[in-house]
Amino acid sequence: MSLSAAERKQLQRDRARALGLLKVEVWVAESQAPKVRDFARSLPAPEPPTDPRQIDWLREIDAKLDGGERGQGSLI
Repeated sequence: MSLSAAERKQLQRDRARALGLLKVEVWVAESQAPKVRDFARSLPAPEPPTDPRQIDWLREIDAKLDGGERGQGSLI
């Protein structure tokens, strides 16, 4: 089963959301961009998912992206 580019992108967004990630875009002065990037890099990583259903959901997304070939231990 081949996924369209839109379907792959949606699965990528779903996976990021399940991992607790959110994309934020801001417009800043070019001179301030390095400071903003440094600040973003300094932030701690999000807490890992604790709901067991999230892990299953991530595995399901990965299986769709890989055509079902990925093993159970591939996400952790």
